[in-house]
Amino acid sequence: MVLRERVPLRERAVGVLLRHLRTQAARAGLELKTRALETAPIGMTITDPTEPDNPLVYVNERFESVTGYDAEDAVGRNCRFLQGAETDPAAVAELRRAVATRESTTVELRNYTADGDPFWNEVIVAPVFDDDGDLLNYTGFQRDVTRRKERERTLGHLVDVTRRFQRVETRDELIDHLVDAVEEVFGYEYSIVRLHDPAEGVLRPERASPAMQSSLSSYPPLDEVDSPSGRVFTSGEPEVFPDLVDLNGRDYGPIDSGMVLPLGDHGVVSVGSPESHSFDAEDAALVELLARTAASALDRIDRQAEMRRLQRVVDHVDEKAFLLDADGRFSFVTDRLSDYLDHDGDLVGASFSAVVAPEDADRAAAAVTAVRDGPAQLARTVETAVHRPGGLPIAVEYELVSVGGDDHLGTVAGVCTDISELAETREDLRRERDRFRQLFEHLPDPVVEVDLSDGEPRVEDANPAFDEVFGSDGPVARGRCSTRRSSRRSRCGRPRGSTTASSPARR
Repeated sequence: MVLRERVPLRERAVGVLLRHLRTQAARAGLELKTRALETAPIGMTITDPTEPDNPLVYVNERFESVTGYDAEDAVGRNCRFLQGAETDPAAVAELRRAVATRESTTVELRNYTADGDPFWNEVIVAPVFDDDGDLLNYTGFQRDVTRRKERERTLGHLVDVTRRFQRVETRDELIDHLVDAVEEVFGYEYSIVRLHDPAEGVLRPERASPAMQSSLSSYPPLDEVDSPSGRVFTSGEPEVFPDLVDLNGRDYGPIDSGMVLPLGDHGVVSVGSPESHSFDAEDAALVELLARTAASALDRIDRQAEMRRLQRVVDHVDEKAFLLDADGRFSFVTDRLSDYLDHDGDLVGASFSAVVAPEDADRAAAAVTAVRDGPAQLARTVETAVHRPGGLPIAVEYELVSVGGDDHLGTVAGVCTDISELAETREDLRRERDRFRQLFEHLPDPVVEVDLSDGEPRVEDANPAFDEVFGSDGPVARGRCSTRRSSRRSRCGRPRGSTTASSPARR
C-alpha cells in the first residue's frame, strides 16, 4: 500500500487556476504581438532559413496591400518572386550576402506587384537568434518608397534641364525647351507658355505643346489682371485649379484640371490634365522649380542681349569705357580699357576699387554710390592713379554717369581718361608758382599783384617791400583789393595795359 500526501482541494484548485491564467496571458501576449504585426504601417515578413530556399512563413496585411499577393500565394516561396526585369542585380547580391553571413542590411529594389506594376521597395533584412545563438528566422521589413524615388528622379531631371537652360542663347529656344521639359520631366502632355505684352496689357500665347495644339483650336490673349493666368502673373504665386468645368466660362476642351506658374516678369506657363483634381501643392511646387529656372534663364538671355547691344554701340566709340552694376562691380569693359589697364585677370566681376589707388578707394566708392542712387544723368569724376604691372603709377580720371531707366536701375557708365600729361603740367605749374612766390617775397623793389576787373585795376597782393615803402595807407589801399582771380591778372606789378608800380626812389 502506497501512502500519498493528500493535497488540500483548495490548493489544487489554486494551482490549476494559476496555470490557466499563465496560459491565457501567453495567448493574450501572442495575440497582441500578432495584431501589432498585422496592423503595422510597413510590410513585414518572416522566413525560415532551416527550410530549403529560405521560404516565407509569414507576411502581414501591409505586405499584401503593397505587393498585391495574398498570404496564401506568398507563404512557402522565396521572396525573389517580387523581382523582375528592372531589378538591380547588385542590390539582390547584397541581400544574398547578408543572408549568407547572417547580417542585417538595407537595399532598395525595383520590385513588381502581382499585376506586374513596378514599384520601389525599401527592404530591411535582419537575422533572429535564440538564447543559445542559433539562427531561427530572418525578419524582413518592406516600405514602398516609389513616391520618394520618383521625386529624386524628377529632381535629377530638373538639374539636367537647368544645365540645358544655361546653354540656351535665345528666348524662342528657351521657351521650346521649357514646353518640352514639362512633359519630359513631369509627364504632363498639356502645357502652354504665355509672355507678357506690356503695351497691350495682355499675356500672349507663345508656344503650346503638341497635345494642347491638337485639343484647342485657338489660344486668345488673356488679360494681365482679369484672368486666372493674369492673377498668377500679377501676384507671382502659382495656383492650382482642381476643376476647370465652370472656371471663367471658357471651354478648355479635354482639360479638366490645371495649374498656372509664374515666369517672373516674363509671363506664365500653364499645365493641364484630362482628369479633375490631378494636381496638388507638391506637384505645383515641383513645376514651380522648373518655372523659376526658366525665368532666370530668360533674365540672363535679356541681359546678354542688352550687353550685345551695348557692345555694338561701344564698338563704334574709341573710348576706354565700362559699366558698373548695382554692387559697384564691372559688368562690361571695352577691350581698349582692358588693354590700357593691363589688369591681372578679367575685370568683369571685379570691384571698381581694383582700378583706383588704395588711398582713393573710399572717395571712389562714394562717387559710385552718389551716381548710382542719384537722378538720371548725374555725373561725378574721380582722379586717381593706377598701377600697371611693371610700371610707374599713371594719373587717370574716371568720369561716372548714371545710365537711368528701369531696365538699367543701378547701372553706372564710365569713361577712363589718361591725364598723366595734365598731372605733369599741374605739377610744373605748382613748382613754377612756388618759385615765383619765393621770388615775389624777396624782391627789393615794391611789387603788387593787380587784377583788371571791368577795366579797373585792383590790387590783390603786395610784397613786403611794397608795405615798407607805402605802408597800409599807401596810394593803393588794400581795402580795395579784390579776391577774385582773372585770366588777365599780372604778377610783378604789371597788368596788361598798365605800368609797374615801384618806389619813388626808382622812378
